[in-house]
Amino acid sequence: MEKTTMSVPEMQRMLGLKKTDAYWLVHKKVFDTILVEKKMRVVLASFEKWYANQLRHSKVNGPPPGAELRAYSISVKEMAEFLGVSDDVAYAIIKRDQIETFDAEHRKRIRKDVFEKWYQGQSKYRTAENRERDNVSEKQPPLMVVPDKQSYGVRETAVLLRCTEQVIRRMIRAGELEAGKYGNRYLIARSEIEWWILQQKLDTER
Repeated sequence: MEKTTMSVPEMQRMLGLKKTDAYWLVHKKVFDTILVEKKMRVVLASFEKWYANQLRHSKVNGPPPGAELRAYSISVKEMAEFLGVSDDVAYAIIKRDQIETFDAEHRKRIRKDVFEKWYQGQSKYRTAENRERDNVSEKQPPLMVVPDKQSYGVRETAVLLRCTEQVIRRMIRAGELEAGKYGNRYLIARSEIEWWILQQKLDTER
């Protein structure tokens, strides 16, 4: 028969805890316990669920903790490393841009989908991977754009508007620049680019 519970001393040894620390976890009810013959036992499924969503306690022999937590979220320190900024700057970005966070053991974490949505909606901060990709792009020979085409790709539009491809993609996502999508490729009509340039000129003259 498959084992579904373990004793508190077993849990204590598994995590390498002192007796008082082990019973403190039980007292905090971070996982389920039941009474078997008047002795408290830890429900294994509940224990593993807790273990996969915390980072403070590690098994003496076993996989590292927080597998589930790490799968869907990042720490502020990890965010800072991704963007190549200090922890203080990362916290300032979170506060300024009101990035949604949640607490895990009194430390802020950010859901990966929330971070991705924020990241794609801005152009100032770049991950190390994208910075490297940008550096490669910058080494490419200048793109010669034919001036009388009916539509242009993202890179051509970036040349015409004198900005980066990332900015063009952000403008498309934000609805600031209308574009048609064909497979994985965006095409922007010449008339749309000319209208955008005109609007920018009018805004400058106001």
